[in-house]
Amino acid sequence: MTLLPRRGVKASLISLAIVATACSCGGGPSAAPLAGCNAGTTQVLFWTSHTPPDTDSMKHMVDAFNKQSTTSCVKMVSVPGSETDIAKLTTAVRGGTGPDVYELDRFTVAERAAAGVLTDLSSFGAANEASNYLDFAWKEALFKGKPYALPFDTDARALFYNKDMLQAAGIDAARWTSRKVRQRLTRFVPWRTSSTRKMPLASTRWLGLCLRSARVGTTPGALHMEGASSIPTHAK
Repeated sequence: MTLLPRRGVKASLISLAIVATACSCGGGPSAAPLAGCNAGTTQVLFWTSHTPPDTDSMKHMVDAFNKQSTTSCVKMVSVPGSETDIAKLTTAVRGGTGPDVYELDRFTVAERAAAGVLTDLSSFGAANEASNYLDFAWKEALFKGKPYALPFDTDARALFYNKDMLQAAGIDAARWTSRKVRQRLTRFVPWRTSSTRKMPLASTRWLGLCLRSARVGTTPGALHMEGASSIPTHAK
């Protein structure tokens, strides 16, 4: 990859890169001080698309790092998600105004790395961190076998259902599995519109059943299952 350094990152900052995706930049003592950082310190600009209350916890981490470090200083900036798209990030990095550390969705790591706006973290020892993460999370941080990010967090998803409704539809809830959901749950039809939204449940990772403009639990409608009666998600 062609690196696009803004100032030049130091290996001592790898502890911060663990909590966010590192961009191919870094703060040096000669740079103009970031707001809140003292001149002469190695400065790091950290972009996040999170907003409160998430940023409250992240600020605690940044403050703790800054408090224990006498040579480095991290400045966290909350950038709206709509402004952290690939075009804006690419423009900022190539123009020398991009962040040193960038937090992004794990499934966009390869795309950002391929665009040349992320740094291969192998030289910082990141490749030795693989055993500290779940295999699937670590693999999502790789591009062409090299680590361009370090996993920060993940989430847990669950499917809530009404056992009485399942029983009425001829389904034994005690034997109900996510695989059977994928096999039989085919579409969601909102009652107040004539549109039908397909539900491609190809992976249990996305069993949250997000339906873009219509979501189970907020839009009255019915879940249609192959070989069974429809299951209302709300009372009409």
